[in-house]
Amino acid sequence: ECAKRHLGPVWQLRWNQQELSFTGEEKVEALFSVGADGRICKWFVINGGLDCTELMKLKRINNTQRMAEQNKQEKTAECVLSALTPGLCFDFHPTDSSIYLTGTFEGNIHKCSCSNSHQFLETYNKHFCPVNCITWCPHHPDVFLSCSSDSTVQLWKQDCLSPLLSFTSNHGAVREVRWSPKHATVFGAVNDGQIEIWDLNSSFLDPVIVQPAAPGLKITSLLFASLTDCVVVGDSCGQVTVYQLHNLPVGGQGDVLKVLLCSASSKEL
Repeated sequence: ECAKRHLGPVWQLRWNQQELSFTGEEKVEALFSVGADGRICKWFVINGGLDCTELMKLKRINNTQRMAEQNKQEKTAECVLSALTPGLCFDFHPTDSSIYLTGTFEGNIHKCSCSNSHQFLETYNKHFCPVNCITWCPHHPDVFLSCSSDSTVQLWKQDCLSPLLSFTSNHGAVREVRWSPKHATVFGAVNDGQIEIWDLNSSFLDPVIVQPAAPGLKITSLLFASLTDCVVVGDSCGQVTVYQLHNLPVGGQGDVLKVLLCSASSKEL
């Protein structure tokens, strides 16, 4: 019965701790959603029911402006079109609950603030198809991964508008990407055809583990276990499969990740 509810499919929900005071000592868990109607909403319980407030409208970026940014041309273009673009995913910063990233159908990634509902803090332009998943690195709060239907995974630092590293899948759209909670250099990605486990300490070019999908199945989602070296995978037939991972690096790889990122930054320069 919520009058402000989404007007299209809701693509992601996430609970997040929000500060109630400037000291940061008081916090409350709030529910957030992103939908195909181009809106990000914050939900709360009132009078025994659910209500929401609008956190951000995802305005479509003018193609002329985007081309100008990509070509680094110094000319003025219209900032936005009146239409909104569908939002597909989002994730909150691991140490600053007021900052979040959201990925859109048109391929943009926007960095936003809960205290500013009218303007994007940054826009990252690399993907040219819908951004299906975004995830901050739990071991390095300036780093995040994104994946897209353009068959790529991009690794970013939040202060750089170009990705530091790019990983390409040969099996179509990348549906989901997740960092390992135990290993700072390890992440997993799934596309229709296979599961891929990447270790940045071993290779930037190829995954260290590949598990093909069973015949007739498409892999749709992935989640790392928090206490063991396992991944849980969902597929198009409604099955959930648990895989045990072997020969992954011993924990405490944060310094390795920093070195890799510095090396990648130097190459970009």
